[in-house]
Amino acid sequence: MPKYTCAGLIREIKRRCNDEEYPNEDILTYLNDAQCEVLGEDKYPFLEKIFEYEEIGRGELTLPLDFQVVVQLFVGKSEMEYVPYKQYFASSHSEEYTTFSDRLYIHSSNPERPQSVKLFYIAKPRLMQSEDDEPYIPYEFKEILVLGALLRIERADGNYDYAAVLQQQQDELVQNMKLRYCVRQQAMQSRSRLPLRHIGS
Repeated sequence: MPKYTCAGLIREIKRRCNDEEYPNEDILTYLNDAQCEVLGEDKYPFLEKIFEYEEIGRGELTLPLDFQVVVQLFVGKSEMEYVPYKQYFASSHSEEYTTFSDRLYIHSSNPERPQSVKLFYIAKPRLMQSEDDEPYIPYEFKEILVLGALLRIERADGNYDYAAVLQQQQDELVQNMKLRYCVRQQAMQSRSRLPLRHIGS
């Protein structure tokens, strides 16, 4: 199987829009926009990461550069409970944490006994900046990116009706991808849309 990179997607998009002269830079921008939009809708497992801090029981820690949202936080073997930052700073309850800006704040039940801190989080997708970069969206759903770029090309050309058709096709594939990869989220009664954020290189 050919290597799954932006170069192959760009070739396919040019073939589908029947324009071999369409600027690669514009297509790459559309691919990034499409990927960030789709990945902002759910907590996909291919954006999950684990970050371990040195032993610490209470205090202020710096979040990873690619941090987007917490999934779970453990101090030692104890799972911590998230509280809004105003509530956190107004109380001193143990087993609580909050985030603000690029900081993670922890109230541990044993501040005098340092323990390991393990952060399970969703990372920000990195921008694809060259044709050799690999997308986050899995290969079997690459059509999501192709359609996402094509519909943006059509919008730029003023073809809004056709862009809407492509959008509907993309939405159907995105739902299929969620059913495949977001099994844990399907059981949740309420899911908030993640912000469209990414991190550069």
